[in-house]
Order: sequence, then C-alpha cells, then structure tokens
Amino acid sequence: MRTVTDLQSEAKSVDSGTLFYVYYFGLSEEERNFAKELLISRSWKINSNKTLWYQRNSQVKVSGEGFEIADVNIFDALKWTSQEKRNFRIEYSQFSSN
Repeated sequence: MRTVTDLQSEAKSVDSGTLFYVYYFGLSEEERNFAKELLISRSWKINSNKTLWYQRNSQVKVSGEGFEIADVNIFDALKWTSQEKRNFRIEYSQFSSN
C-alpha cells in the first residue's frame, strides 16, 4: 500500500505541464493545492488573476521600483502555452500579496 509520503515523493518528479493541469482541473482542492505547492517549490509564481505563471531562469538584469527585467518562462493558462521570454519586464503589482 502506498502512503501519502510515497505519493508526495513520486509527485516531485512529475513535469510542470502535468502540475498545471492538476492545478486547474484537479478533482479536489487538496490536489489543486498540492500542485500549486510543487509549482511554487520549482520557483513558479502565479499572477493575481491566476492565469499566468512566471519562472525566472536568469539573474535579474535590471531592477527598478516595482519591476525587474530577466529571462523568464511563462505559462499562460488561457492559451495553454508555455514560452521562454528574454529580457522580460515583470511588474510586481501583478502579484497578490498572499
């Protein structure tokens, strides 16, 4: 019999695309929260509208009041696409404080 610890350990090897699917279409709140926790542990951040996820994949190149410029991966839940953007400006105001 598999334990919760076994499942959590196995889930760490699941690709991010699958975690996004579970976050948006999981059958339970527990599944969705677990997927979110794993994505956050992989340095993904979700915007306030809960439709865009960002993962910085370089050092910050420019930092200013309320923004930074870096290379990022972006997952767009509305288009169900993932892309890499170089020198992308991220406005901190688009993230909730929660």
